[in-house]
Amino acid sequence: MKKDIEKDDELQAILDEIISKEIKKNPYFPYIAPFALLGKDNESIDELLFCEAYNIKSCLLGYYKELKQYDIDTLFAKANFTLKLFFELLNSLCKYISENTGKYIHLQNKITEFLQELDNYKGFGQVLQILILQGLLKWFENCKINENDVGFTEATELYKFVNDRFIEVCIFYFLYFDKNENSRPIDDFLATNEIYKHIACITEPKRENDNTVSNKPKHFNRSFNIAELKKLFDGLTGGGYLPKETNYSHFCYVFYGTAVPDNEKLFMPLVWQKTVGLLAYLIENLFSETDNEFWEITAKCFLWKGSAPNINTMKNTVSKYKNNNSNKPKGHKEIDDVIMKSI
Repeated sequence: MKKDIEKDDELQAILDEIISKEIKKNPYFPYIAPFALLGKDNESIDELLFCEAYNIKSCLLGYYKELKQYDIDTLFAKANFTLKLFFELLNSLCKYISENTGKYIHLQNKITEFLQELDNYKGFGQVLQILILQGLLKWFENCKINENDVGFTEATELYKFVNDRFIEVCIFYFLYFDKNENSRPIDDFLATNEIYKHIACITEPKRENDNTVSNKPKHFNRSFNIAELKKLFDGLTGGGYLPKETNYSHFCYVFYGTAVPDNEKLFMPLVWQKTVGLLAYLIENLFSETDNEFWEITAKCFLWKGSAPNINTMKNTVSKYKNNNSNKPKGHKEIDDVIMKSI
């Protein structure tokens, strides 16, 4: 008969202390805050972009009534917060944007700083991030800027930036926060949002029927859940291995085979920005036990310096460190860290 594992109180105390210290440093442990990896760009480039200042005339009354309709003020009251304080925050951010419309990168960085400040407040901070970002989207949607008006391009790009951040924090909220009676107002409010409904639908990723795939190559077959895919995507884009603008649907298709939305069917290979040795190291570590043709898949699903990565070069990289552990490619520890935090 197998002997039961005995609890070691001393070891447990050590583990509890380690975890306690980690949580003090990072309240989201073992995960990271939603915008911890969101970097800021060089604002001096603004002077070189010929961005024109533009006027934003918009109103937040509709958004106020919407939040009231879904009892967001009741949710705020439980956190000793008020709807008035919320709109003071949103109003100040909208004013700042309207006064600096010709400085796209500066505004992008300002929004990033604002979101990262709210990262310091686990739980309620994410509620505020969601509602502030949704408020900015509503504000932009109601502004009176037409396609031929000055500033239309700049406003559209800033809207896309805000929308991307909204999607990211909604995914984070959906994956990592319990839904209960206390969260009912924000959950009911988000249930009306098409983006959030889409996120809910892909909680359990479904593989695409290979018979329906048009121009997309064969994909990898390792089993991931949606949380692991998102963390791997964040780690690779945040670490500069893939561009920040990498299409998330195409990434999920390559790494797992999830269905691609109809409006994103034209598949584009993933652009690898580091050395081909590090790509080989990543793929071999992730897929060597689940895919017999993982090198062929890599060559068809990735681009390196504008071309398909060379299969023999990748094989040689792996062969070298398999024979001698010290021959692992430079930067492999960072890849190990991305994998460890994702899976």
